[in-house]
Amino acid sequence: TTDRTDERTNGRGERPPVLVMPKKDKSKKDGAAAAGKKKGKGGGGKKEKAVKQEAAPAAPAADAAAKAAVRTHKLSSGDKRIPAMGVGLWQVPKAAVAEVLDAAFEAGVRHIDGASNYLNEDAVGDALSAAIAAGKVTRDDVFLTGKVNNPYHRRQHVEPHVRKSLLDLNVEYVDLLLMHWPIAFQYVPYDPSRRGYDASYDPDGLTKIDLSEYGGSKIADVSVKECWQAMEELYDAGVAKAIGVSNFTVELLQELLGYARVKPAVVQVEAHPYLQQWDLLELCRANDIVMEAYSALGTPGFEFGQRDKPH
Repeated sequence: TTDRTDERTNGRGERPPVLVMPKKDKSKKDGAAAAGKKKGKGGGGKKEKAVKQEAAPAAPAADAAAKAAVRTHKLSSGDKRIPAMGVGLWQVPKAAVAEVLDAAFEAGVRHIDGASNYLNEDAVGDALSAAIAAGKVTRDDVFLTGKVNNPYHRRQHVEPHVRKSLLDLNVEYVDLLLMHWPIAFQYVPYDPSRRGYDASYDPDGLTKIDLSEYGGSKIADVSVKECWQAMEELYDAGVAKAIGVSNFTVELLQELLGYARVKPAVVQVEAHPYLQQWDLLELCRANDIVMEAYSALGTPGFEFGQRDKPH
């Protein structure tokens, strides 16, 4: 596949830092496509993917022109627009979070993509609080994403789990709350009164949980619908300004749209030239949903030339 970039510039001959990908249907007028929402009639606007890049070691600060070039997209719910580029905090050690966020803020990035599962939200909260205190950003400047982790999909577990994230992040709300995966695990206990988690906490492997009472399976019998309805209640309460899903297929998204009272504003998935997800993109376009790409330039584990191994 030939990747192309949008020919528009920021007025200084520089292209804005947004990844765009070609449309599958070459008969269409423009071959470059990006997820997002269409402008009104006569707007001629192109859709763009909200791109989340995984964090890299701190780089030299970008100049003011680069900062001004980051675009935003309107969501179907919530008052804020989602920035088209963000910094992802998966696999970022706690000790490196402050350096990563400082570099991101200096470069003009205001979109932070985090998750309880990353086990660094307390460090994110400390770094964000320090940046606000230093006058580098304000809370209103920052678009903060959180995620509902797999062990907490039951209706009675969703809100306490999200409020634990708010405690760790030192904030009263998240701008976007995603269902991290469309699969539920058995419940993993934690201390809701303390920031961070102890060293034995294992929300993926469930190594500290006696799974024999569940037939040896860590998979819980909890529907996506149950978790989503609990997330809708958090949206109603203002705890999450917008809600969405992550790692969903076309079929799962279609099913969700059939019963959702609050439509997902964002679908976040792995998407890059080797995993383009065009069918999902078209479904998002048709339903006024922003499709957000993580690992937009490919993943570290990708084996070059192995087309059957997108990861």
